[in-house]
Amino acid sequence: MTSSNSWICDGISKNGKEYSGLGGAHEPHTNYSLDCEICGLPKESSIPKKTSSSIPIKKILPVALVACLGIGLYAFRCQIFSCDTCAEGQIVENGQCVAESGDNEDFTQSNEDIIPAFNPEWISLGERNLFKGKSNARRDDGIAAFKNGDLVTAEQHFKKAIADDKNDPEVQIYLNNVRAARNGSPLKIAAVIPVEGKEASATEMLRGIADAQTEFNNQGGVAGRLVQVIVANDSNDPSQAKSIARELANDTDILGVIGHNSSEVSKSALNEYEKAGLVMISPTSTATDINNDYFLRTVPTDAVSSKKLAQYAQKVGIDRLAIFYDGTSSYSRSMQKAFESHFFQLGGNVLESIDISDSSFDSEQAIKELKQQGQAIALFPSTKTTSVAIGIARANTELPGDKLTMLGGDALYSSDVLNQGGTSVNGLVIAIPWFSQSQPYAQQANQRWTGTVNWRTATSFDATKALLESLEDNANRASVRQNLQSVSISANETSGEPLSFSNGERNNVEPVLVQIDSGLYRQSGQFANGFKLIKE
Repeated sequence: MTSSNSWICDGISKNGKEYSGLGGAHEPHTNYSLDCEICGLPKESSIPKKTSSSIPIKKILPVALVACLGIGLYAFRCQIFSCDTCAEGQIVENGQCVAESGDNEDFTQSNEDIIPAFNPEWISLGERNLFKGKSNARRDDGIAAFKNGDLVTAEQHFKKAIADDKNDPEVQIYLNNVRAARNGSPLKIAAVIPVEGKEASATEMLRGIADAQTEFNNQGGVAGRLVQVIVANDSNDPSQAKSIARELANDTDILGVIGHNSSEVSKSALNEYEKAGLVMISPTSTATDINNDYFLRTVPTDAVSSKKLAQYAQKVGIDRLAIFYDGTSSYSRSMQKAFESHFFQLGGNVLESIDISDSSFDSEQAIKELKQQGQAIALFPSTKTTSVAIGIARANTELPGDKLTMLGGDALYSSDVLNQGGTSVNGLVIAIPWFSQSQPYAQQANQRWTGTVNWRTATSFDATKALLESLEDNANRASVRQNLQSVSISANETSGEPLSFSNGERNNVEPVLVQIDSGLYRQSGQFANGFKLIKE
């Protein structure tokens, strides 16, 4: 479902030519800000999208033929294998139940109990590339050799592939996996990341995981047994995540899972892990309502981060503000409720909490009203609605009246926000779990990955360190879970802070505040320069 001020772009301008901005023609994409977040085409220059009735019959016939063949093949497969039936209002598409019409995000939110058939293309130990947009010939040669069981050749190609692309953690993990296989009797863990739609976040997570795996294996592993990491792509989709979780749970060699990314997806997968006694450590899921005996995290909860933001608001003299949140997101609702509670306890007044997922939401109208009575706005979008938050920031900057102070959650700490938001997000204060400073890990990681790493890499490193610390020669799922309760890792062995857990939550974890500096980012072009630490 799209809101009343959303629009759809496919990169084709009104004059029928591909837009020459950030990209070109692309698949139809729903936007909430004034420029397309994929190609940069301004809203007023796009072609209004027509309904399906305007599609020429000569285009419909081939598509219909392919669709019929696909449904027939799927029906034949379901006679052999067990397939879930689709609910009313859904159709089978690529072996999955999907909404017959409308936005797929609504489907994943309301139908996450429907588990699609597992697709082997979602998972890899080294036999496929999950990041389809990146080319690397030597990596592909290594994958081919790995699939053929030629581990010696695979190792040679993966080593050369790393030299060709030092910024790619997927290849490093595959190299580690090959070496672990050659060494014999590897220990196995899994890492679940959101490649489609959140490739940057997925890569950031894998860098931390690769760092911990490399360090562990280079030190000899446990009793000579090295670790393999099975990488899975859940596309940040709750139903796909549940299918992957079931597959991982059924593989008894897997001793633990690093992931998932968003809180909604983690909650969806967690039940499958719990039934199998498989522990999951998330480096990025922050919602306070995730509470399970098989769930741990290395990141501060939304309650902790929102308190930090509320205290900052009080410190700078803000006592009246409005909150924007995504009502379909566990993370977003969690931030909204926790911040509102802390802000109220500190004497603040929340004028209104506005659900940006509501179809009637209008950012310009909301900001017009708030500029007459408020001092600030708190932006807590989900990862799927950051473009809406950018639209709010743009309205705040461009509409008449004093610009409202802006606060935000860690979903806004991304290159997308810097690139799409431009000057409109300048000054936005965000609470994040970690910031690259003078920690030894930050310096090493920055050098290894030829660029500044961020909090997702740091918390993923810590999550993997904790899981690997729990392994032993004869490890099983029960021993891993038991050992995690007593894990204690010093600050000089983590991303910068001591690491231990109480009831699944990381002890003594404290978020930090950063502020967007769009001017410095434009001058340098470096992500790290887009944010400056707010010293307390």
